[in-house]
Amino acid sequence: MLLKSPQPNLKLNARYLSMPNKASVLAPLISDKRKFTDIDEFSEAITGWELDFRQLENAKSGVSVEVLASPNVIVQHFHFPFAVHQCGLAPAGFTTIGLPFEESHLSWESKEGSTAVIVDFNNPDGFDAASGMGYRGITLSISDTLLSRNATLMRLKTDPIVPRDRIHLRSGGERQLDQLRNHLRYLCGLSLNTLNPQDSHLIFTELENEIPTQLLISLAELQPSLDNLPLLNRQKGLRLALQFINKNVHENPCIPDICEVSSLSWRSLDRVFKEHFGIGPKRYLLQLRLIRFRQQLKMSSPGTKISDIANIWGFWHMGDLAQKFRKFFGETPQDILKKHAKH
Repeated sequence: MLLKSPQPNLKLNARYLSMPNKASVLAPLISDKRKFTDIDEFSEAITGWELDFRQLENAKSGVSVEVLASPNVIVQHFHFPFAVHQCGLAPAGFTTIGLPFEESHLSWESKEGSTAVIVDFNNPDGFDAASGMGYRGITLSISDTLLSRNATLMRLKTDPIVPRDRIHLRSGGERQLDQLRNHLRYLCGLSLNTLNPQDSHLIFTELENEIPTQLLISLAELQPSLDNLPLLNRQKGLRLALQFINKNVHENPCIPDICEVSSLSWRSLDRVFKEHFGIGPKRYLLQLRLIRFRQQLKMSSPGTKISDIANIWGFWHMGDLAQKFRKFFGETPQDILKKHAKH
């Protein structure tokens, strides 16, 4: 869901949907934060969707929405303070899923549940749901072209994106989806006006590469594994994967590209890394980037900005980096810089 703009020329790309005139734009990203007085105003402001949302109770406050979008990925964090009958059609050309927050109650296609983890907006006949008071959730829309490309490289299925008998998920993959939902909420809350071009590029890369991959991996973990690739083939793929990672670590290569160069499916790639290192390829890549970042910190001169070095290795959120760094090394980047900075 993106919000309609009273200024048609605000469209940056044919793949974007329109945004309001108060949207923050830092090409190739676009974001917006808005509040609506009632559900009708909200429904009318949404473009690309066919919505017929109906307010079910009185409320003194209105609907709030935060949006972050790149050409192929649209993330929306919304809050309804009152109960709503939600029905309509999702935008064509995108695969759209919903990630409700734990405290939110939702009846989805007549299935009751207060612990829904993921809902599927891709039924061609539309969706029909009822949300309770204070409902909060994330919608994630990814272009069919991008999702299909990544799924093909990782040898994963996207049809259906969520099996029809798993609308309300209570086991398997919930942790991954929970992490994805909370990270998307964080991204929606960013103010693009405060970002420099380097940070903007890193967020764009995350939206276009990491987010679709995270969704596919989360959904794949809900399904039984049928991957029985022989050990020798997995070992050959591991060598190719490591060569590619070592050569491109500073660019933080995405999992689909690693799958492509190694000729391994995501399941085989994940399995062979865990067989050899005890961790999956994503964790291995993160830890290698942390190691390279730490090594460069040790060779830095006094006065070096930690953020400048962090950006080289694909880290742009300093708080998140500091947390990961301390957990892995038991000290902070500042500690390393103070101990090892060259005089």
